[in-house]
Amino acid sequence: MRGYGFGLIGLLVVVGIIIFWFSQTQIPIAKKGKETQDVARQIAGRDEDGRPATDSITAEGNLKNGKMTALVVKTVDAGGAMEQQYGLKAGDEIVQVAEQPVDLFNGDEALAKGQLLEAYKAGKPIIVKRGDETVTLNAKKSPGGSLGIPLPQ
Repeated sequence: MRGYGFGLIGLLVVVGIIIFWFSQTQIPIAKKGKETQDVARQIAGRDEDGRPATDSITAEGNLKNGKMTALVVKTVDAGGAMEQQYGLKAGDEIVQVAEQPVDLFNGDEALAKGQLLEAYKAGKPIIVKRGDETVTLNAKKSPGGSLGIPLPQ
């Protein structure tokens, strides 16, 4: 009978060691994997549901004399990628995307939206007019900083 007691204690010690090893090695790997997925999703320009980030807003160009002066945000999905990343609100007028003023897009809304998606992917700031104020909206997450990967500027 004593042999069974030592065997059972030995088995419990081995199980305890396995659980300790798992908690020290495998759980941190799983957490880092989740962080990496989030960064990869941003770099791909997607939200948590796999939709393109720019689908979380509707926007149209504000044209003056055939030249686009701003990309006006009409609607913003609550909790959507653009709201989470930049805090965009309906009525915001995007006047600059990363380093490029919107008026350089020659009235091309698709180009402006494409550049907005690229800014989202790279974690670059945008500048908006919100009422009478001009506000720089910095990206809340930058993919390079999360993994320590330098991104091209």
